[in-house]
Amino acid sequence: MRAKKRQGKEAGTKTSTGRRGIRGTVSLINRFTDNLKLRTKMILICVLCVLVPVIGTDLIFWSVIYKAEQQRVDSMMDDVAKSTESYLDNMMDSLNDMTATFYTNSELYDFLDTRYEDAHEFYEEYLDAIDSLNVVYGNNTYIKRIVFYSNNDTLLDGGYIGKTSSVQDESWYKYFTQSGKEALMYAYYDDDIVRNQRTISLIRRLDYTKSDPRVWERLIKLDVSYAYCSRMLAEQHYSADVYICWGDNILFSNTDNSNGVMPFHSKSELDIDKAVRSFEYSVCGEPWQVYFFPSESSSSLGVADILRSHKELFATIVFINLLLPFTAIYILTHSITRRLKVLSRHMEMVKEGQYEGIDMVPSKDEVGDLVRHYNLMAAKIKELIENIYKEQLRRQENELQKQRAELQALHSQINPHFMFNALESIRMRSLLKREDETAQVIEQLAVMMRKSTDWGDDLVTVADEVAFAESYLRLQQYRFGDRLSFRVEMAPDCANYRIPKLTLVTFVENACVHGVEGVKRNCIIILSVEQYDGMLRIYIEDTGAGMSEERGAAILEEMRTATFDSLSGSKSIGIMNACLRLKNCADDAVDFELDSEEGAGTCITISIPTENLQS
Repeated sequence: MRAKKRQGKEAGTKTSTGRRGIRGTVSLINRFTDNLKLRTKMILICVLCVLVPVIGTDLIFWSVIYKAEQQRVDSMMDDVAKSTESYLDNMMDSLNDMTATFYTNSELYDFLDTRYEDAHEFYEEYLDAIDSLNVVYGNNTYIKRIVFYSNNDTLLDGGYIGKTSSVQDESWYKYFTQSGKEALMYAYYDDDIVRNQRTISLIRRLDYTKSDPRVWERLIKLDVSYAYCSRMLAEQHYSADVYICWGDNILFSNTDNSNGVMPFHSKSELDIDKAVRSFEYSVCGEPWQVYFFPSESSSSLGVADILRSHKELFATIVFINLLLPFTAIYILTHSITRRLKVLSRHMEMVKEGQYEGIDMVPSKDEVGDLVRHYNLMAAKIKELIENIYKEQLRRQENELQKQRAELQALHSQINPHFMFNALESIRMRSLLKREDETAQVIEQLAVMMRKSTDWGDDLVTVADEVAFAESYLRLQQYRFGDRLSFRVEMAPDCANYRIPKLTLVTFVENACVHGVEGVKRNCIIILSVEQYDGMLRIYIEDTGAGMSEERGAAILEEMRTATFDSLSGSKSIGIMNACLRLKNCADDAVDFELDSEEGAGTCITISIPTENLQS
């Protein structure tokens, strides 16, 4: 009993372990698939559910078709090879039969060995020999020409007879004599002015009977009818291109339409590696190579023929394995991706601060839930933004009112209105005492003071501000006398740009107070306004006291970082005020430069993009 219980516990433990292993595997798979992007999941569905089955099925299908086609091609090549071999057998049998008949002809030997007294005697014997030759030659269509050669010098060249002395320099004769064989086939191009054609000859020694001691050599040369043999090969209608080669020459081919009038083509022109079949055929002990290539003019070996022969099966496989799955997958994935794209576009709009709801027919799947949740989120955010935006507008309005109050306070620091009546009284008193120069100066000062108190519009044209600064320099010239001279320059195209009032005169005043007052020598102040490269550039330069490098760097830093809060603690409140108003006017797109040398003078450069200025 205890053994049975122990066995039961062990079985239960194994089952529990197996279940935990399965759950762990499922959990691992879920974590892996959950981290995949939706696009990757769709691709995996297409690959695993469509491409893999299709490729596997197609491989099986094509392997079956390929094997069947290979068997068909092999069978066809066997037929072509047998037919070609039969063609060569017929040709060689015909030639060998012909040479064998002449080889044992005793009358032929007598004719070749006889020593003739003159040409007349030879001719009479030749006519008798011709009759017997014609009986043997008959209508053998494979043979074009027969010539018997002998070194009997009483023979005459012509017709069927030739002397070996007349062909000793011919390539075929040299090849035959050097080979030492009794018979051979030789191919060459006969470039005789009359013939000019390919020639294939069967050459054989005629030594069946012993010859007269005065006669040492007899030969028979059968020239193959090249045109007939080529035509016979072409009429076989092979489903392949056949090439019969000897050495480096292509002797016959069913693709050659030259009819033998051109020199032999070289075997090197063939790509032997692409031959689907080849064999050697022995001719008089020498090998002829026969090659078979797929025919370009025939579709029997092509893929198109395979598809046509199995088009119903192929169409069925394509429809089942491709069209149906891809159609279903496209419909299902399009249902998801179409709505996700819409949701993605609206999420992109969120980056631009646009929270538009998605107008879409409600759906009950997970994507529909996402769309509904997005619409709720967008509506809530728009509501929150509207509340926050209103609060921000209220705060900005309060801040603007504060800045305006501070600006008015700064204006009041620059413009002492109570001085107007006092200046007018002094000017009238000077006129009564005939102090005209003093009266004129006081009048200019009063005009300047009156303009400085008119804050109906804080912006004035560059021309008005330059004129105001010029008036101020004239007043300072009255004060300093010959010690001060000035030059004011303004390009005409700068006149109508608008800048804050009393900004340029502030820098000019600073040049007078801190530049000219600090030295006893004569000084000059230059105010220049010009425009180039899309920038309005203002230069205020003096040849006065200047300042140290450390002091100049500190002032330049204050000018560039001026704020309302920094005005109260600055020693250069006028300059900081002017810099701050210029920056407010041009949306902070103002650049200040300060170049000063102690004892030599100071130059301040103000650069403002013209596109940031009113005109």
